[in-house]
Amino acid sequence: MSEEWGVESGVSLSAVLKPDMMTRTEELAVRMESQINQLAMMISQLNARLAAMEDDGKATILHQDALKLGQLIKARARVLSEKYSLGPAGERRIRAAIKKAVLTQYGIKDLHDLPARRLAAARMLIDGWSSYQVIREASLCG
Repeated sequence: MSEEWGVESGVSLSAVLKPDMMTRTEELAVRMESQINQLAMMISQLNARLAAMEDDGKATILHQDALKLGQLIKARARVLSEKYSLGPAGERRIRAAIKKAVLTQYGIKDLHDLPARRLAAARMLIDGWSSYQVIREASLCG
């Protein structure tokens, strides 16, 4: 059997297998390059999608929507003020607390900066807002 592989004839086993190993190495290199190219395409597609999502997130609400949110905040403060028999000073305090809650929740400085995709969630936040501590402080101040 060793004669079949050329060991006794002076030909080494690596010399016999070397051409076959080179083609496999080249084949692996081609496959690897193809997979790297596929990954690069996937990454570029993901980057494009992320950029599109960031652009969507930067769209802010319209001026009319910001005014409606302000009116909604006033209405909620009025409801709570009437419910707990608070005066105008208490209503103002509640209104400021609701607005602060919205601004803090979304990390914005003004209602106009609210992302458009968060408008419905902001309305729900305002409609459901209630803080025992703020209402208690408002009742004590006036």
